[in-house]
Amino acid sequence: MHNVQLESLVSERTRDLAAAYQALEEASMVDPLTGLKNRRYLSAFMPEEIARCLRQQRAAAAGRGEDRNIDLCVLMLDLDHFKAVNDTHGHGAGDAVLRQLGEVLRATCRDSDVVVRWGGEEFIVLARNADRQQIHVMAAQLCDSIRNHPFDLGNGVVLHKTCSLGYTAFPLLRDDPERLGWEQSVELADQCLYAAKSSGRDGWVGCLPVQPGSADEGTGTVRDMPGFGPCIVRSSFGDGCDLHWKH
Repeated sequence: MHNVQLESLVSERTRDLAAAYQALEEASMVDPLTGLKNRRYLSAFMPEEIARCLRQQRAAAAGRGEDRNIDLCVLMLDLDHFKAVNDTHGHGAGDAVLRQLGEVLRATCRDSDVVVRWGGEEFIVLARNADRQQIHVMAAQLCDSIRNHPFDLGNGVVLHKTCSLGYTAFPLLRDDPERLGWEQSVELADQCLYAAKSSGRDGWVGCLPVQPGSADEGTGTVRDMPGFGPCIVRSSFGDGCDLHWKH
């Protein structure tokens, strides 16, 4: 009888430790300020998500699945002039703005999307099962939601902020999905974000590599992007706008 009780106690303690470890692991993947996922979460999440996305791409290429809403779109955004909030109102106000920004992003995105605090005032949205030719609609919605949100700092102080956003898709090349990896998608989205910030802020820039032989490239301006080749660029600043890119 004593052995049975001991085994039961050991089993219970083991379950408790496993649950505590899992809770600790989950907590380590959440940004404590905004409650959003963090970079560590992406490290754990992306391998499985990449594999799932590539399976969809291969099935579509072989005619065994839908060829729409099978992209993983990457939207990277940065709050404009955030330093001015801290400088003028203090870091507590800056934290309040970031918390509210997290709420705005969650409310604007779909339940299936993943919202990540990338660092500081920079965030990434992973739009799963999306259409790369229509993701500019989501980019515009995110910019609009932030622009129209009253950031309440208390004591009657309300701020209005804007953001700059860059987007692309994964895989970058549908006909050769494993040629350029997830990291390259993040790099291209970051270049688009830079272009948005350098070209006036409060807007978005998107960049999608040209798919050889494809007749469905959408509208935009063709630009040769070093390391990525010819790309279709779309922008809220106007597709023909002379955007300022990283050199």
